[in-house]
Amino acid sequence: MNNPENKIEAKTNVVVISWNALDFTRMALERLVKTVKHPYFLTVVDNGSSDGTKEYLNNLSISDNCLGYRKIMNARNKGPGAAYSQGYEISKEMGARYTALCNNDIYFQNQWLEKLEAIMDKDKTIGILGTLQPTSGIMHPSITDMDAKQVIKSTPVGLSAQEELDYYFQGDSFDVGAERMIQVNGGGIKYLQSPPDAVPTSCAIVRNSAVEEVGFIADPRYEIYGSEDIDLSWELGKLGYKCAISYDTYTHHFRHRSSSANGLDIKKCLAENNKKFVQKWLGTIAILLDESSRHGVKAADLMERENNKSFLKLRRINDNVKFWDNGKLQEI
Repeated sequence: MNNPENKIEAKTNVVVISWNALDFTRMALERLVKTVKHPYFLTVVDNGSSDGTKEYLNNLSISDNCLGYRKIMNARNKGPGAAYSQGYEISKEMGARYTALCNNDIYFQNQWLEKLEAIMDKDKTIGILGTLQPTSGIMHPSITDMDAKQVIKSTPVGLSAQEELDYYFQGDSFDVGAERMIQVNGGGIKYLQSPPDAVPTSCAIVRNSAVEEVGFIADPRYEIYGSEDIDLSWELGKLGYKCAISYDTYTHHFRHRSSSANGLDIKKCLAENNKKFVQKWLGTIAILLDESSRHGVKAADLMERENNKSFLKLRRINDNVKFWDNGKLQEI
C-alpha cells in the first residue's frame, strides 16, 4: 500500500504513560511487547521521571510487529490527561484509527489489543472501550466475600508485582486467573449508560474520529490527576457514541503505582478536579436525576444508596465535592 505522507500503517497507536515506578513500567512494557501479536505503533510519554525510567525507555527493545516507537520526555509531571493528549497527537500524525490508553501499572492478557480492535471494528458506534479489571462490583473467582477491588485493597504491602499477582489469583497463573475472571463475570460486552457511568482509561481504546468530534482526548482543565477519564466518556456519550467494557478481555491494574512512588496527594487532586467536573456538568447531572425521578427512581436512591452501579462514580465524586446534600443538588 502506498503511503505518500509516510504515515505508519498501524491501526492503533498504543500510548503508555509513565512517572517513575520503573519496575512497573518495565513490567508493563515487556508484557505489552509479548502480548500484542499484530502490527501496532507504540508511544511512551514520560512525565519527568528521575528513577532510571528515561534510560530504560531510551534502550527499550520492541518486537518486530511494533512498526514504530516514539517517546516523549516531559521535564515535569503534566498529569495523565496531558500525557495522553501528547500521545494522541502522535496518533493523528500517523493516521491511526484508534488510540489505546494505558497506565504503566497494567499487566496485559494475551492478544488484548487484537480483541479490543475487533470489537471496535465491528461496532462503529463505540467511542471508547475498556477492559475487565479488578474494580468495584467485579467478582473475584476464588474469594467470594469480597469484590475484586476489595481483594486488591487487601493485598499485603511490600510485595513484588509477581507476588501481588500470586496473591490476587490465589496461586493460579495469570493466564488461568484471567480466564477465570472472565468466566465468573459472564464475558461479553457491557454497554454503559454514559453519563452517568464511564470507562476507566487505565486501559482502554478510543476511536480517533470520535475524539476529533469531542475536540480533545482529555479536557485540559483537569490538571495533574482526576476526572479526565469520566469527562471523556461523558463527552463521547453526549455525542451519541457508546461507552463499553469488554468482559472478554482482562487486564490487571495494580493501581496508583506512580502516584505512590511520587507521594502524590491523590485525595487533594481528586477534590480539585472533581469540583471542576461538577461545575462543568452540573446541568447534565440535574437532567439525569430529573429523568430518573420521572421514571420512578428517586434521585436520593441514586445518590445515597450503593445498589445502583451506574451512579457509583457520581457518588464517589460527591464524597469529595458535596454537590448533593440534604436531598438536593447544591451549587458549587
